[in-house]
Amino acid sequence: EPNVFKEDVIAPSEVIFEVVRALEDVSLKHTDLDAKGRAFEKFLGEIFRGKMGQYFTRREIVKFMVNVIDPDVFDFIIDPACGSGGFLLYSWSYVTDNLKKDYAGDNENINRLDWDFSHKHIFGIEKNDRIARVGMMDMVIHDDGHLNIESNDALLEFSNFDPRKDIKKGKFTVVLTNPPFGSKEIRDYVLNNYEFGSKEKSRKAQRVEVLFIERCFELLAEGGKIGIVLPDPVLSNPSLDYVHDYILKNSKILAVVSLPQFAFRPVGSGMKTSLLFIEKTKEKSEDYDIFMGGVEHIGYDSTNRPDKNDLPELVKEYKQFKKEKSRYK
Repeated sequence: EPNVFKEDVIAPSEVIFEVVRALEDVSLKHTDLDAKGRAFEKFLGEIFRGKMGQYFTRREIVKFMVNVIDPDVFDFIIDPACGSGGFLLYSWSYVTDNLKKDYAGDNENINRLDWDFSHKHIFGIEKNDRIARVGMMDMVIHDDGHLNIESNDALLEFSNFDPRKDIKKGKFTVVLTNPPFGSKEIRDYVLNNYEFGSKEKSRKAQRVEVLFIERCFELLAEGGKIGIVLPDPVLSNPSLDYVHDYILKNSKILAVVSLPQFAFRPVGSGMKTSLLFIEKTKEKSEDYDIFMGGVEHIGYDSTNRPDKNDLPELVKEYKQFKKEKSRYK
């Protein structure tokens, strides 16, 4: 696969032989997605954290966010900071599972719709070329869909993207992402393209995650949904009230879920974060209910040891809230 293997695989024949011998009886395509996720965390997590300063979104959080967004086979999904493709893979798995329920026994339709969704409805952008190729490879293992992953800087103008992938404004109905945070964008040619940059007010720098919020809105069609991981200061800092006003003006807030302080510590970040779920729309009542949640047990503890996971229970609470807001307590 030329998009994935841009460099020769350099390893002694004996090593390749042992790897093949260990894996030849295993179907990577049919292996449980969680098992493959654990393998990625085990074998690749330390490499990317230590040598490349990257980290992955834990599958417990990814699954929760996908379940809250509840994508279907007609959605167009993108992650503009896709890393190894966790949000894309779990969205695909979620849609496939629902197809099997909705079209039970009709394998021809299941296979046709599943192929169409994986090849035409899932997109990702990843700045780091090596990690982008890991994401592509994971998609290949799951029976393709990798050609819509672009190794590029998601904050650049749309004209910089590969025209064959057709990543453009207003195309997508779902954005699921955990953008990079903790750094600042200082490139003038990037800042000048954003309201949160220097488009309306001259700025020498801006938080990268703030620019990603605006880019997510640009990617999204009217009525589309965003699920995004954000550091708490972005949601609460008075100096960013212009960001809060923009979100309130251009969307309906569906839910805000507070994660424990240690949520991303095992993968290299101690920043307190929350999950923001919004629907892009200017048509909304002046007052409306927002689901507010908080959780302390997320499947692992601060030392990365297994722990109970209350996130699935929180999904049930959210769906009950959506179903009967007037009766929800």
